[in-house]
Amino acid sequence: MKDLDFAKQELHTVSAAFECPALVVMSGLPGSGKTYFSRQLAKVIPLTLIESDQIRKILVPQPIYTRAENARVFRTAYMLAEELLRGGICVAFDATNLIRKNRKNLYKVAHATGAKLILIEITAAQEVIMNRLRQRADQSSANDYSDADITVYNRLSSTAQPILRDHLVVRTDDDITPFVASVAETISKWTGPPVTMS
Repeated sequence: MKDLDFAKQELHTVSAAFECPALVVMSGLPGSGKTYFSRQLAKVIPLTLIESDQIRKILVPQPIYTRAENARVFRTAYMLAEELLRGGICVAFDATNLIRKNRKNLYKVAHATGAKLILIEITAAQEVIMNRLRQRADQSSANDYSDADITVYNRLSSTAQPILRDHLVVRTDDDITPFVASVAETISKWTGPPVTMS
C-alpha cells in the first residue's frame, strides 16, 4: 500500500526486536500529555512511536480533518502498528483513542500479533490542559504535529467513552517518572531481551 510505504519511510523506527513485543495504547484528550508520556517512555525502552498526528502530516501536509481523511490516516497507522509488532518491534500508539470502537481496532491488532496490550489513560487538570493548548497555539514547534486547540478539546470531551478494560491512569500534571518506569518494567518483563534478527 502506497500510504503505508510512505509512512514507513518517514517514521523513525527502532531496530530492537523481541519475540514477544508490546503495544502501548495511549488514550486522552488533546493537551493531556499523551505525546510527552510516549516520548519519555521511548527514552527508557526501545519502542517505535506511532503518533496519529505525525502520520496525518506525513500523508496530508495540509489536513482538513474529514471523515475520509481520518479513515486513511488510521487505516495506515493500524497497518503500520501491526507490521511493526509482527516484526517484533514494540509500539506506543499515540492518539486520542477516546471512542471504544477505535480502541477495539487496537485490541484486534494486539490479539492478531500476540503483543502484550498496555492501556494508558492520560489525564491532567483542565486548567493545565487549557494552558498547554493556548501555548501550542502561540508557539509552533517542529516536534508538535497536533493542530488540536481548545475548540477541538471541547468537541472531543463530549464524545469520550470510558475504558472498560484494565488500564493505568496517569496524571501528567504530576511527576510521571514513576509511571514511565513502571510501564517500562512491565514491557521488559513481557518482552525479555532483544532477539537477533536473521
